[in-house]
Amino acid sequence: MKIPYASIRTDNGKEFKGVFDKFCDNNNIFHKVNIQNRHTQLANVDSLCNQLERLFNDYMNQIEEKPEKSIKIGMI
Repeated sequence: MKIPYASIRTDNGKEFKGVFDKFCDNNNIFHKVNIQNRHTQLANVDSLCNQLERLFNDYMNQIEEKPEKSIKIGMI
């Protein structure tokens, strides 16, 4: 992963408070945390996450529907 030159803006979720915040501090990355219930600050990111969620769920559903092939393990 390329380290960003400027800053990263995230919501104030627990997943960004521990290891991720320490990573930002160690690599001199400004980590700005948005205020709760201000969805317009991260609207583009939220929209992308929703689109990716739909794509991944559709992909996983298609894989589940395929019949499984039996795998034969022979003696070596």
